Amino acid sequence: MEDPRKIYSRPPYSDKQQPPPGSEEEMSPKVDHGESSYHGTGRLKSRSALVTGADSGIGRAVALAFAREGADVAISYLSEDRDAKETERLVTQAGRKAVLLPGDIGERFVPQAVARKAVDAFGTIDILVNNAAFQRSYERFEDISDDEFEETYRVNVFAMFRLCQALLPQMKEGGSIINTPLPCPKRRSNNSVHRPSSDVPPNRLRSPPSSSSWPASYVTGEIYGATGGQMPM
Repeated sequence: MEDPRKIYSRPPYSDKQQPPPGSEEEMSPKVDHGESSYHGTGRLKSRSALVTGADSGIGRAVALAFAREGADVAISYLSEDRDAKETERLVTQAGRKAVLLPGDIGERFVPQAVARKAVDAFGTIDILVNNAAFQRSYERFEDISDDEFEETYRVNVFAMFRLCQALLPQMKEGGSIINTPLPCPKRRSNNSVHRPSSDVPPNRLRSPPSSSSWPASYVTGEIYGATGGQMPM
């Protein structure tokens, strides 16, 4: 048995700043995506998934977990090719197929193109994970520009809607659409008010009636918190 307080990296962390979207390979300490800790059990065998923002962070962790559970993974990302290739390596190392799909899904017709290429690569998409998101923080609410406000909605809402719209018709019974908004709505702050308003709960969208694996097939439209140990007061 291990002390959970000592398993993961602890402060101090690097204070190096990167211009967005940033590169995960330059982060210190290195991010843990489950490379050495996650072991699949075949729950997604022979399924295919499209994960947005899958080049790094939560998206890479999801892609890795899905691959180790037996799924092929389409990796949608903005432009971080080196990060995306590392995700591709992890997926193929798990014995599954991977396809890289770069592009700004905030643009009007890119989500449809990404969906089409994913289906062309695997024949079908059983699981869609809308993970990609755009967020900036400011000291003052008045400093948020119109362009940035619109960009937040293009990436966080419009892209999610368009990907769901493009992939839902070809999904079979038992497929899943999973949306991953940040926990901002529970912890509001003045410097990112544009982000909570763009987070759409999964139960506001029509989706097939099951989660990504049979043990969770009784769950539909639920919201699971991933708050890093921080809960609303």
